[in-house]
Amino acid sequence: RTIFFDIVRGCNARCRYCLTGAHGGGRAEAITKDLFSQVLERLLETKTIDRETVVHLYNWGEPFLHPDLNGIAAVVKRLGLKYALSTNASIRPAMTSEMVAPLDRVILSLHGFSQASYDRISGLKFAKVRENIEELVRQLSSAGFGGTVSMSYHVYQFNVHEMREAEEFCRRWGIQFDPRYAILNEW
Repeated sequence: RTIFFDIVRGCNARCRYCLTGAHGGGRAEAITKDLFSQVLERLLETKTIDRETVVHLYNWGEPFLHPDLNGIAAVVKRLGLKYALSTNASIRPAMTSEMVAPLDRVILSLHGFSQASYDRISGLKFAKVRENIEELVRQLSSAGFGGTVSMSYHVYQFNVHEMREAEEFCRRWGIQFDPRYAILNEW
């Protein structure tokens, strides 16, 4: 019922423990809307997926870097599927009602809840991430989003003390708080 499909090969974060962030250098290659459509159509045709499948448009890439995220969402909607997004929230897309209609879930991937934590992991600007999350939740709400927004809080020894503030932020914004041990994939 779930497939993971990276629509962007790359990420703008510089997480030193991540294969994408450590070596990506911020460059991102994106799948075309047409190729994406052809792949999903083939998966439906071969019954690898069905109308109950949720297509997660991420794995190690940042989907908000895709230059035509609206077009990608339109393909999912046209095929009668649902999709999920996971983002580091460093980029704020304009979430239109057309994009939100087939959207099932948004996962916010955070490395802590302070600039000090972000300096240790991704190099992103935490104030901007927080501002983007607030605006994303507003946009989703105004577009009638009925799915789930959750925060995947990556737990490290250095950010455990920030968890309570992150959880309170989530409660205030209607976000499901989901702390997880960080995955170090730079083998």
